[in-house]
Amino acid sequence: MNANEAKKTVVKEAVAAIFTKYDATSVEKLLKEDYIQHNTAVPTGRAPIVGFLPALKSSGIGVTTHRLIAEGNFVVAHNTYTKADLFGAPTIVAFDVFRVENGKVAEHWDNITPVAKPNPSGRTQVDGPTEISDLDKTADNKALVANFVENVLIGGKFDRLAQFINPQRYHQHNSQIADGLDGLGAAVAAMAKQGITMKYDTLHLVVAEGNFVFTMSEGRFAGKPTAFFDLFRVQDGLIVEHWDVMSDIPDTMAHSNGKFGGAARHVGGPASVIGKSYKADFGSMKFRLDFTSTQELVWSEITPSGLGPRHKEKITMVEVRPGVFMVYWTEASGMRVTHVEDFARGVVHTNIAGPDGSFYNLTGTLHLIP
Repeated sequence: MNANEAKKTVVKEAVAAIFTKYDATSVEKLLKEDYIQHNTAVPTGRAPIVGFLPALKSSGIGVTTHRLIAEGNFVVAHNTYTKADLFGAPTIVAFDVFRVENGKVAEHWDNITPVAKPNPSGRTQVDGPTEISDLDKTADNKALVANFVENVLIGGKFDRLAQFINPQRYHQHNSQIADGLDGLGAAVAAMAKQGITMKYDTLHLVVAEGNFVFTMSEGRFAGKPTAFFDLFRVQDGLIVEHWDVMSDIPDTMAHSNGKFGGAARHVGGPASVIGKSYKADFGSMKFRLDFTSTQELVWSEITPSGLGPRHKEKITMVEVRPGVFMVYWTEASGMRVTHVEDFARGVVHTNIAGPDGSFYNLTGTLHLIP
């Protein structure tokens, strides 16, 4: 069993212990004592969950998991809960996000919403493909979706939609929106006509496994602070399907952990820089670095008269620690280049080894190009 599957097993057992078996012993085994809760109505810690079990058992609540993806320490479950009146409606749809640490669930986030009728295209909030595929494309799919959220949903660059979403095939599961870019455009126009605005402000978390990519974002809907939990399916380098759950963020919560809490620490990885451009300034030499994918970098020298020729390089990109990457490649000339790029501090170190035995070591600044 690989690491992802092991963490999924922990989560499946924990969900079953709470919502199917109502088993306090299993809950104490599977949840850390200092379990961090971000559901706004539930106190933090393992003890409140154990204390809630008798009420859950009396309610007869049940859970069906439609999709389960994992990356790193995170597991995302796309769930339906029945007999869920304790949570505000007879049947609810949810995205549950778990952080697993040393074989136990350490932290939980969720967005829940009442089940709705099928959307104008006849799709429900949970139907559609469930099979995970294209595991070798996880990093690229994650970068694509993170770039989409940052540029389109946060940046408002809707003229770039077709760069991210398949215009011929886009299946929509939001209960108010029809399939395709036309359906999305019609929904946005209808909201505008009613004076309703939707704005993403911050991307807090990205979790990807193969063709599925989940994002957790913060913004405003109809003027209210809102949490946006979105799941995308990617095929052939474009988004082809979308599920979501939106939830208001209340002013007061049952704990002091916040709605997002530690999630903001985990956006990183290569996805955090893909689709962005940076200026590397070494004083006498300046370069533009365009990170087009997790395996490709395009660089150009910045001269007084403008940009020099564009050079496309096949790169290897490794995260050393959050916000710091080692990026290396070999150029057609035989030059071997290694960068240590500290995006958090805005510093870049480079080592260049020439085929003739020459060696250069430079340190410069690194700045995002808007």
